[in-house]
Amino acid sequence: MALQNGSAYLGQSGADTPYLDACLLLSETLGIEKEQLFARLSDPLAANSHDQYQALLTQRAAGVPVSYLRKRKEFYGLEFYVDQRVLVPRPDTELIVEAVLELTDKLPHFERVHDCCTGSGCIALTLAKLHPGIEVSASDISEQALEVFELNSVRLLSRRPRTYVSDLLEKVPGTYHIIVSNPPYLQSSEVDAMQAAGWPEPRLALDGGDDGLDLVRRLAAQSKSRLHQRGYLMLEVADPQMEATMAILDACGYGDIEVRHDLAGRRRVCIGRNGVRS
Repeated sequence: MALQNGSAYLGQSGADTPYLDACLLLSETLGIEKEQLFARLSDPLAANSHDQYQALLTQRAAGVPVSYLRKRKEFYGLEFYVDQRVLVPRPDTELIVEAVLELTDKLPHFERVHDCCTGSGCIALTLAKLHPGIEVSASDISEQALEVFELNSVRLLSRRPRTYVSDLLEKVPGTYHIIVSNPPYLQSSEVDAMQAAGWPEPRLALDGGDDGLDLVRRLAAQSKSRLHQRGYLMLEVADPQMEATMAILDACGYGDIEVRHDLAGRRRVCIGRNGVRS
């Protein structure tokens, strides 16, 4: 009954996946995995658990992501701590991890990777976890985001990758074989509307300027001198921005420009190579 009522309540609030959200929040309340919940649906819900569950439902109905309420999000099979200091990792971003792993498996000398605008560290820490032979570092302009990165580093790895508080690559030393980034790429007007509606994710991680591509332009230009010859720049952007992003990389002198599609068929990751021309 609690699950059905919770799902109905979230449905009325406009949640996209009310039943799944209610399942996750009830499981969180009971301290069990979602898969265990269905064996206990007939159990009565204690008063204190009911109050806790209702509080979570109320926050979800107000627009707080389930991942913030649970303080965790799965990414590439790993569990990351998340809170309102960072973006919630999206499955689409796993495309960047896959692209890097393909390259480093095929070209073993591609061993130094930097993750710019790292946030929770989902890209950098996943690469470090799955491919210990890669030397991974990460940077973010937000010190608060790097605090979350540190928490995840301790949870997932035996050693902490180097991190830098930096506006893109300005304070990041060295050169790299691969630079990856999921930078802020929403238009400022989009972020204004989202925040007016109560969207809780940090503006600093969302706002890419008037057309959403301010940071893409800067990072493409900065990366040219920070990549080894024939090194790769990989950027996540939105599908409607892909032609403009490809043009930016071409204008900066990148070659072998290619696009990766997400599971929904949308263009999601743009890859360019330093020192070659298409």
